[in-house]
Amino acid sequence: MRIGVVQPRISYHDGGGEYYPMDAISFVAKNHPDVIFDVYTLCPPAMPTERYSRFKEQVTRNVNIFEFEIPDEFRYLYEIVPGTVRYRWDIESYYFANLLLKKLNADTRPDLIWTYYLMDFPFNIGIPTVLNLLGYPREKTQHREALLSQYSQIVSISENTVNKWNDVLDIPIKKYKVMHQGVTFSDAESNIPEGFEQGRTNVLFVGRLIERKGILLLCEVVKKISKTKLGNKIRLHICGEGELQNNIKQFVINDNLEDYIFIHGQVLNVDDYYKNADFCVFPSHRGEGLMSTVIEAMYSNGTVVTTSENGNEELIVDGKSGFLIPPNDFDSLYSVINELVLDTGKRDSVKECAKASAKTCTWEQYAEHFLTICSSLNG
Repeated sequence: MRIGVVQPRISYHDGGGEYYPMDAISFVAKNHPDVIFDVYTLCPPAMPTERYSRFKEQVTRNVNIFEFEIPDEFRYLYEIVPGTVRYRWDIESYYFANLLLKKLNADTRPDLIWTYYLMDFPFNIGIPTVLNLLGYPREKTQHREALLSQYSQIVSISENTVNKWNDVLDIPIKKYKVMHQGVTFSDAESNIPEGFEQGRTNVLFVGRLIERKGILLLCEVVKKISKTKLGNKIRLHICGEGELQNNIKQFVINDNLEDYIFIHGQVLNVDDYYKNADFCVFPSHRGEGLMSTVIEAMYSNGTVVTTSENGNEELIVDGKSGFLIPPNDFDSLYSVINELVLDTGKRDSVKECAKASAKTCTWEQYAEHFLTICSSLNG
């Protein structure tokens, strides 16, 4: 079977979801050498991410990568701050999709196209096309139903994601499959990362430093706690990069929070951070599908605070296998963090159920579901 994976932004991480296809392709290709992957993407406007460079170096023989050049007339798009305007991605996607269409009409076609964004390949070209929904939109727009109708199969990362899509569609998605992402778990011994201090409650955030992830809200909560009697007990560790990184650094300096908030940047040994944190917090706003960081933290740490309405309910029962709060709710986030700083028993009470729940999201299970879907469309 030959599968064409469409992800124009896989090389330079602009907007979220780009890491996921690389992890999925790497696992399936390595463990199923009879499956050929043709990966279609754009040459990055700047240096590619380190993650993408490693992906290219480590791919197996059954993975082919095709990079399309970005013409000068579209380079203005990359001067726009990611996440500020939707047309920035849509213009890029339409241009890319037409480039790919020309290539497929003139070259060897895969047996199936698998893509992750509505605009990336909404064409019916005589072979099955799959749209894998990793997140959901917040408001209605024109033409969305028409574009969805061009895909042979809709696959959603969670039941919640497709339900949220249907909230903003006049013609709901009725035929779809749910396929949770895979996660790599490690039981190796860990090292204590820099900045983790005994006697403090080490709280961990892992993710892109963008508005949707709720990182600014979390920093504000830690700032408030730092001025209370619990202030000398808490230390927030932030692992990740993104457009808000400088804003957070300046926030820390301006409010003298250097002893309370540590910014580690992108880390390769993230499991060390999960295993040595006292608990993990992922306060994303609405729009997420189901975060791999949440699943990783559930397994490697066991105590996770995250938000409802983002697919997390499919793995977390509030108070039993983790703690769920409403998105963008300062008071709820402040309250639960305070409780967990004070009560180690409450932290420990969810660990066993959290680890068991996380084990349902392995790459082995992902590969089985992925290939079953592809085979059913290709048969």
